[in-house]
Amino acid sequence: MSKKSQLTGIAIAFSLFAVLMITLLIWSRYRPVHGNEKLPVIGMVDDFELIERNNQPFKRSDLEGRVWVADFIFTRCGGPCPMMSSHMSQLQQAIGRLKDVALVSFSIDPDYDTPEVLSKYAEEYRAREGIWYFLTGDREKIFDLARNGMKISVKGATETAPITHGTHFVLVDKLGRIRGYYDINSDNFLGKLAVDISILREEGA
Repeated sequence: MSKKSQLTGIAIAFSLFAVLMITLLIWSRYRPVHGNEKLPVIGMVDDFELIERNNQPFKRSDLEGRVWVADFIFTRCGGPCPMMSSHMSQLQQAIGRLKDVALVSFSIDPDYDTPEVLSKYAEEYRAREGIWYFLTGDREKIFDLARNGMKISVKGATETAPITHGTHFVLVDKLGRIRGYYDINSDNFLGKLAVDISILREEGA
Protein backbone atom coordinates (compact mmCIF):
# COMPACT_ATOMS: atom_id res chain seq x y z
CA MET A 1 0.00 0.00 0.00
CA SER A 2 1.35 3.43 -0.96
CA LYS A 3 1.92 6.16 1.59
CA LYS A 4 -0.80 8.22 -0.10
CA SER A 5 -3.29 5.37 0.24
CA GLN A 6 -2.36 4.90 3.90
CA LEU A 7 -2.90 8.61 4.60
CA THR A 8 -6.24 8.52 2.79
CA GLY A 9 -7.32 5.51 4.83
CA ILE A 10 -6.30 7.22 8.07
CA ALA A 11 -8.20 10.38 7.09
CA ILE A 12 -11.36 8.40 6.31
CA ALA A 13 -11.11 6.46 9.58
CA PHE A 14 -10.61 9.68 11.54
CA SER A 15 -13.60 11.30 9.84
CA LEU A 16 -15.85 8.33 10.64
CA PHE A 17 -14.67 8.33 14.25
CA ALA A 18 -15.33 12.06 14.54
CA VAL A 19 -18.83 11.65 13.14
CA LEU A 20 -19.54 8.84 15.59
CA MET A 21 -18.33 10.87 18.56
CA ILE A 22 -20.37 13.90 17.52
CA THR A 23 -23.51 11.78 17.09
CA LEU A 24 -23.05 10.13 20.48
CA LEU A 25 -22.44 13.54 22.07
CA ILE A 26 -25.66 14.85 20.54
CA TRP A 27 -27.51 11.76 21.78
CA SER A 28 -26.27 12.16 25.36
CA ARG A 29 -26.65 15.97 25.36
CA TYR A 30 -30.24 16.07 24.17
CA ARG A 31 -31.56 12.80 25.58
CA PRO A 32 -34.48 13.80 27.82
CA VAL A 33 -35.53 12.50 31.18
CA HIS A 34 -38.32 10.32 29.86
CA GLY A 35 -40.90 10.21 32.64
CA ASN A 36 -44.33 10.31 30.99
CA GLU A 37 -43.01 11.59 27.66
CA LYS A 38 -44.67 9.91 24.68
CA LEU A 39 -44.25 10.17 20.93
CA PRO A 40 -47.51 10.41 18.97
CA VAL A 41 -48.83 7.41 17.06
CA ILE A 42 -49.09 8.71 13.49
CA GLY A 43 -50.10 5.57 11.61
CA MET A 44 -49.50 1.87 11.09
CA VAL A 45 -47.12 0.23 8.62
CA ASP A 46 -48.99 -2.27 6.47
CA ASP A 47 -47.80 -5.84 6.24
CA PHE A 48 -45.35 -6.41 3.40
CA GLU A 49 -43.26 -9.20 1.96
CA LEU A 50 -40.20 -8.23 -0.07
CA ILE A 51 -36.71 -9.57 -0.77
CA GLU A 52 -33.64 -8.68 1.27
CA ARG A 53 -30.17 -8.20 -0.22
CA ASN A 54 -29.32 -11.76 0.90
CA ASN A 55 -32.03 -12.92 -1.54
CA GLN A 56 -34.28 -14.13 1.29
CA PRO A 57 -37.93 -13.15 1.88
CA PHE A 58 -38.39 -10.35 4.38
CA LYS A 59 -41.67 -9.41 6.08
CA ARG A 60 -42.78 -6.67 8.41
CA SER A 61 -43.16 -9.38 11.06
CA ASP A 62 -39.38 -9.89 10.91
CA LEU A 63 -39.10 -6.48 12.58
CA GLU A 64 -41.59 -7.06 15.38
CA GLY A 65 -40.14 -6.30 18.79
CA ARG A 66 -37.61 -3.88 17.31
CA VAL A 67 -37.61 -0.13 16.85
CA TRP A 68 -36.71 0.63 13.24
CA VAL A 69 -35.90 3.50 10.92
CA ALA A 70 -36.89 3.39 7.24
CA ASP A 71 -35.99 5.33 4.15
CA PHE A 72 -36.71 5.03 0.42
CA ILE A 73 -33.74 5.21 -1.95
CA PHE A 74 -32.31 3.72 -5.14
CA THR A 75 -28.74 2.91 -6.02
CA ARG A 76 -28.62 4.88 -9.30
CA CYS A 77 -29.83 8.02 -7.56
CA GLY A 78 -27.71 11.07 -8.35
CA GLY A 79 -29.63 13.27 -5.93
CA PRO A 80 -30.25 12.85 -2.19
CA CYS A 81 -29.78 9.09 -1.84
CA PRO A 82 -26.01 9.09 -1.19
CA MET A 83 -26.56 11.64 1.57
CA MET A 84 -29.45 9.62 3.01
CA SER A 85 -27.38 6.45 3.03
CA SER A 86 -24.46 8.30 4.61
CA HIS A 87 -26.77 9.48 7.38
CA MET A 88 -28.03 5.92 7.83
CA SER A 89 -24.43 4.77 8.10
CA GLN A 90 -23.80 7.36 10.81
CA LEU A 91 -26.92 6.21 12.64
CA GLN A 92 -25.75 2.60 12.38
CA GLN A 93 -22.49 3.59 14.08
CA ALA A 94 -24.36 5.47 16.80
CA ILE A 95 -26.70 2.59 17.70
CA GLY A 96 -23.83 0.11 17.74
CA ARG A 97 -25.04 -3.47 18.02
CA LEU A 98 -28.33 -2.91 19.83
CA LYS A 99 -30.44 -5.96 19.04
CA ASP A 100 -33.74 -4.11 19.39
CA VAL A 101 -33.00 -1.43 16.76
CA ALA A 102 -32.92 -1.91 12.97
CA LEU A 103 -32.49 0.21 9.85
CA VAL A 104 -34.41 -0.53 6.65
CA SER A 105 -33.78 0.93 3.18
CA PHE A 106 -36.44 0.24 0.54
CA SER A 107 -35.43 0.48 -3.13
CA ILE A 108 -37.87 2.38 -5.34
CA ASP A 109 -36.02 1.17 -8.45
CA PRO A 110 -36.46 -2.58 -7.92
CA ASP A 111 -36.14 -3.53 -11.59
CA TYR A 112 -32.50 -2.42 -11.44
CA ASP A 113 -31.85 -2.87 -7.72
CA THR A 114 -31.64 -6.64 -7.53
CA PRO A 115 -30.40 -8.30 -4.33
CA GLU A 116 -26.94 -8.49 -5.89
CA VAL A 117 -26.90 -4.76 -6.70
CA LEU A 118 -28.18 -3.89 -3.23
CA SER A 119 -25.57 -6.13 -1.65
CA LYS A 120 -22.77 -4.21 -3.36
CA TYR A 121 -24.37 -0.90 -2.44
CA ALA A 122 -24.66 -2.02 1.18
CA GLU A 123 -20.96 -2.88 1.23
CA GLU A 124 -20.11 0.67 0.13
CA TYR A 125 -21.80 1.99 3.27
CA ARG A 126 -20.51 -0.79 5.52
CA ALA A 127 -24.03 -1.93 6.33
CA ARG A 128 -24.05 -4.73 8.88
CA GLU A 129 -26.26 -7.73 8.25
CA GLY A 130 -28.97 -8.11 10.83
CA ILE A 131 -28.87 -4.38 11.60
CA TRP A 132 -29.34 -2.53 8.30
CA TYR A 133 -31.59 -4.23 5.75
CA PHE A 134 -31.96 -3.42 2.05
CA LEU A 135 -35.23 -4.48 0.45
CA THR A 136 -36.38 -4.89 -3.14
CA GLY A 137 -39.28 -6.66 -4.81
CA ASP A 138 -42.48 -5.83 -6.66
CA ARG A 139 -42.46 -2.18 -7.74
CA GLU A 140 -46.16 -1.57 -7.18
CA LYS A 141 -46.03 -3.05 -3.69
CA ILE A 142 -43.09 -0.84 -2.73
CA PHE A 143 -44.72 2.29 -4.17
CA ASP A 144 -47.96 1.49 -2.35
CA LEU A 145 -46.08 0.94 0.90
CA ALA A 146 -44.29 4.27 0.49
CA ARG A 147 -47.31 6.34 -0.51
CA ASN A 148 -50.15 4.77 1.45
CA GLY A 149 -48.34 2.96 4.24
CA MET A 150 -45.62 5.41 5.21
CA LYS A 151 -46.91 8.58 3.52
CA ILE A 152 -43.65 9.15 1.61
CA SER A 153 -43.93 10.73 -1.83
CA VAL A 154 -42.49 8.67 -4.69
CA LYS A 155 -42.81 9.10 -8.47
CA GLY A 156 -41.56 6.75 -11.12
CA ALA A 157 -39.31 7.85 -13.94
CA THR A 158 -40.78 9.26 -17.15
CA GLU A 159 -39.29 10.08 -20.54
CA THR A 160 -38.44 13.56 -19.31
CA ALA A 161 -37.93 13.12 -15.55
CA PRO A 162 -36.06 10.74 -13.26
CA ILE A 163 -37.43 8.93 -10.21
CA THR A 164 -38.25 11.34 -7.41
CA HIS A 165 -38.95 10.62 -3.75
CA GLY A 166 -39.24 12.13 -0.29
CA THR A 167 -36.18 12.54 1.88
CA HIS A 168 -37.64 11.80 5.31
CA PHE A 169 -36.57 9.03 7.63
CA VAL A 170 -39.53 7.22 9.20
CA LEU A 171 -39.37 6.02 12.81
CA VAL A 172 -41.42 2.89 13.59
CA ASP A 173 -41.97 1.33 16.99
CA LYS A 174 -41.88 -2.29 18.14
CA LEU A 175 -45.53 -2.78 17.16
CA GLY A 176 -45.14 -1.46 13.61
CA ARG A 177 -46.63 1.96 14.38
CA ILE A 178 -45.21 5.13 12.80
CA ARG A 179 -43.99 7.50 15.51
CA GLY A 180 -42.04 10.19 13.70
CA TYR A 181 -40.73 11.72 10.46
CA TYR A 182 -37.28 13.34 10.16
CA ASP A 183 -36.26 15.54 7.25
CA ILE A 184 -32.60 14.99 6.36
CA ASN A 185 -32.32 18.68 5.51
CA SER A 186 -33.35 19.89 8.97
CA ASP A 187 -30.83 20.89 11.62
CA ASN A 188 -29.74 18.18 14.06
CA PHE A 189 -32.27 15.69 12.74
CA LEU A 190 -29.97 12.77 13.59
CA GLY A 191 -29.68 13.91 17.17
CA LYS A 192 -33.45 14.21 17.50
CA LEU A 193 -33.94 10.82 15.85
CA ALA A 194 -31.43 9.21 18.19
CA VAL A 195 -33.29 10.63 21.20
CA ASP A 196 -36.64 9.36 19.91
CA ILE A 197 -35.19 5.91 19.24
CA SER A 198 -34.11 5.85 22.87
CA ILE A 199 -37.63 6.81 24.01
CA LEU A 200 -39.24 4.02 21.96
CA ARG A 201 -36.74 1.44 23.18
CA GLU A 202 -37.95 2.07 26.71
CA GLU A 203 -41.63 1.69 25.84
CA GLY A 204 -43.29 -1.61 26.59
CA ALA A 205 -43.78 -3.81 23.53
